[in-house]
Amino acid sequence: MSRFEEYPWLEKFALSELLGPLIEQPSFVAKRMFGGVAVYLHGRISLVIMEGSDPAWNGLLIPSRPERHAEIQRALPSTVSHSILYSWLYLPLESDAFEDEAQKLIRLLRVDNPLYGVEKSLTKPRKNKKTPAAKKNHKKKPAKKK
Repeated sequence: MSRFEEYPWLEKFALSELLGPLIEQPSFVAKRMFGGVAVYLHGRISLVIMEGSDPAWNGLLIPSRPERHAEIQRALPSTVSHSILYSWLYLPLESDAFEDEAQKLIRLLRVDNPLYGVEKSLTKPRKNKKTPAAKKNHKKKPAKKK
């Protein structure tokens, strides 16, 4: 059984074909994020596939720490800082070198290169619940008089 069968919703993303070498990794997890596909490898969010009509959301988001950007950009020169998620790099689909650099990125992710990815929980964060003391001090607004 292919691991792709665990993620049937991936087939709606054309760029998911890039994931072939990664999906068989024991640490591979895919989750939906920002309308795309977040890929977790080696306990880190390592890649987000985006396919949209807006050029800012059509390509590969590369989660990384800003202090690592220069070194990553030497390996993948077509990457740029994302226009909205400044702390992540972005390889736009419209880049002339997209295919070559996307394949290189996949190879780099496969070998657990610590430059790529950021630690991120795979679970949803709990809703912020008020502590009993905060509830006690919270005053309800008085009802409006008619």
